[in-house]
Amino acid sequence: MSQAVGLIGHQVSWVSADGTNGSGTASKVSISDGAIQIIHSSVQAGNQGGDVMALLMLRRSGIELDLRMFEQAASDARSAVELLQRNTPAGAWSATLGRAYLSYGQALAAQDHRDAARQALQSAVEHLEKTFGGDHPQLVNARALLDASNDADMASLRHAGEHK
Repeated sequence: MSQAVGLIGHQVSWVSADGTNGSGTASKVSISDGAIQIIHSSVQAGNQGGDVMALLMLRRSGIELDLRMFEQAASDARSAVELLQRNTPAGAWSATLGRAYLSYGQALAAQDHRDAARQALQSAVEHLEKTFGGDHPQLVNARALLDASNDADMASLRHAGEHK
């Protein structure tokens, strides 16, 4: 298991690199897929890794948003939300869960799923306000997207909601 976690750590850092490693964004999806498969196998075998799975799903969702693969991004973000909800005590606030809701809301907005996007973005704002507060960039982005989702023109969210 420790070898898999080490490999995952290397892959996650490579996936989150800004491109200086020479890999394209599509390669990052492939690397994320490999990391998720390793962790999934570990969890299925009764080993550790479930907590890492949500982070990997969230990371891949961000990459998919960058690639405008909105259905896949929504699916991965929804999976991250579900995993994080299971591991977050009732009534607790989580920045990671807030980021997952933000990614989910962005992907839903890009598909013009107005009501679901608004709900996800509202949850993102709530979690990020309670954990980050102030003018944290992710909170500012979540608030702007939520405000835009309340406007009649959801199409503007396709650009405003691009992964940052």
